[in-house]
Amino acid sequence: MFKISRITLIITLILIFIIAGVYLLFFPFIHLNYVIYQNKSGTQNSSAVITKFDLFKPKISQVIKLGDGSYWVSVSDFEREGIFTLKDTGFNDGVKKPIDFGAIDAKIENKSFEEVKKLAQDNDLSKVNPDPKNITGRGVPQFSGDEKEYRQKLEEAKKPENRYYDRLKLEVQKEPNRFPNYVEGRTIDDFKNLKKDLSMKEIKEYVGFGETSMFKGQISELPEVHFLINKGQVNFVALIYDNFGEIKNPKKLEAKLQKIVIVKQDRTFVEIPTKPDGTFDFEVVKNQWE
Repeated sequence: MFKISRITLIITLILIFIIAGVYLLFFPFIHLNYVIYQNKSGTQNSSAVITKFDLFKPKISQVIKLGDGSYWVSVSDFEREGIFTLKDTGFNDGVKKPIDFGAIDAKIENKSFEEVKKLAQDNDLSKVNPDPKNITGRGVPQFSGDEKEYRQKLEEAKKPENRYYDRLKLEVQKEPNRFPNYVEGRTIDDFKNLKKDLSMKEIKEYVGFGETSMFKGQISELPEVHFLINKGQVNFVALIYDNFGEIKNPKKLEAKLQKIVIVKQDRTFVEIPTKPDGTFDFEVVKNQWE
């Protein structure tokens, strides 16, 4: 009868323990989808991929398939809670992620599910855009190029002269009662019926008053009125007029609209071109913020 020597048995047991230990250590990554979603309802169209591997603090991209065949990708730092679990920290490289749709870092179109997962695995889509034709940013600004360029953009945004772009959003969040004109659910579409040279009084009938009174803006040398959007890539819409008028008297809102500018979350802005009839051509530049 064949007998196993004591040394062979010990070596076999050691190997079994080593294999089991390695398996347990890598368990969350072997079963990543289950660990992240745990088969919760509403996650059947989602998949997670490792963008940056770390046994204890990995960066994970979550891919969500939409009904129109496109995909959303959200990138977050995770941390290990135990042998079998990973927890979303709610941060990405030390920056807290929004809790709304602003947390979506990229929208990808014209790709298969496997192609999207490969893109998210190979690229941190919160920092770089490897395919501008098919990928657009939604939350954290997308910058083509390396991380150095991205960091420079963020540092530029922190300068005092650029805080103007954040002021409106932060003030509304801090003291909403001070902003009775703020309209929840306002979208870019609300401004598509406006026309150059409409008076403030006429524009009021379309979109109401903005969240700020008129003042000399930083986009141009002309006075501006701001309308908060704060969705996706858009921070607010600035309507730019030819003069201040008498804004305290609603019967004399005589300033005429000259420009419409969409100010994005990354402090860049998109001026809406006008058509020959004076209407604003939103469609021709919508790919710059959608």
